[in-house]
Amino acid sequence: MTRSFLLFFASLVTLHLSSFAQAAGLVSLSGGNAYTYTSSVSAAELSGLTYSGVGSTYYAVSDAGGNEKTLFEMDITLGGSGVIQSANVDSAIALGDAGAVSDAEGVTLGPGGDVFVAYEGSMNIARFAALPSGAYSATMTPPAPLTVAKRSIKSFLTLNFTVGLESLAYSPSDGMLWTANEEATQDDGPLSSTANGTVVRLAKIDPATSASVQYAYEVFAAQGFTPGFGSSGLADLAVLPNGTVLSLERAFGASGLTGRSTFSIYELDFSGANDISAVTDASSVLAQHRVGKTLLDTVVFTGSAPANFEGLTIGPQIDGGDYGLLLISDDGGGAPAQVYSYRLTLTPEPVSFGLAGIFLCGWLCAGFRRG
Repeated sequence: MTRSFLLFFASLVTLHLSSFAQAAGLVSLSGGNAYTYTSSVSAAELSGLTYSGVGSTYYAVSDAGGNEKTLFEMDITLGGSGVIQSANVDSAIALGDAGAVSDAEGVTLGPGGDVFVAYEGSMNIARFAALPSGAYSATMTPPAPLTVAKRSIKSFLTLNFTVGLESLAYSPSDGMLWTANEEATQDDGPLSSTANGTVVRLAKIDPATSASVQYAYEVFAAQGFTPGFGSSGLADLAVLPNGTVLSLERAFGASGLTGRSTFSIYELDFSGANDISAVTDASSVLAQHRVGKTLLDTVVFTGSAPANFEGLTIGPQIDGGDYGLLLISDDGGGAPAQVYSYRLTLTPEPVSFGLAGIFLCGWLCAGFRRG
């Protein structure tokens, strides 16, 4: 066996293992820019965003009353580096009659292009036929105990906030839906504050059978706010083509006499997490079964009506095979009507050969000596 053949063979093995490891990927974000979008139709309080998979077309939902069964088509153009060049709400699309649903917060496109919308008020997920039909198909109720409390309502200053189903995403790698509650149900622990976080349940649901698993996820406390004047929650989820899950945490409140809001994006790790569907109190098993998370970025806004980014989606591929990552801000209460974008890069994980690598090295060396 010649040395050149051995080196060639080893390079093939290394290349194969490296490309396999890249499928797992580590996420990094760069750039980050806000853009105030325009609208050709009446569209207020857009709270969820998803990419159509084609060109620069996106779809958004609104949590404003009367818009429960409306999908808003947006055109968001990204430059090669992921910077937003233009953004506009082009049209309003009427969806089929899903019955008594309320407070649309999350949206995603699933199998065959079907539209799924998560409703926080009615605590369910409606399925509609792929566009242009949009006909109502079915309603799914997320499994207990995620919906034991239906929703929690708390008073902050003079406003009331519902903290039920807030997020929705589709995983193209395995055909599963992801959703979660914004803050803990009554059985899972306290609501968030400036002193403590809150434990929510990430639910991975098969849209064909409704079979599911649930994971315990800790939302961090609202940090940097005046004590007692801030709260935090899980606003949305997004899934990359390789199955990597990202989360969007949002906090809002006051810092002194100024309004303050933040959003934080995390890459999630389920290697130490187990199904907690049978557990009544998620907080009680958090230490043993929590979802790991790595912070990718945090952005702070201040002012009398700071931005309220609560929708997250993976956009199209851009230069170099990277992806655009986009967020949308709910403009309720005078907050700006904005979208925000990043350049998202998947970095290969380092390959560890372990015992197999040692065996391969020994075999190659032995062959080289015989050659």
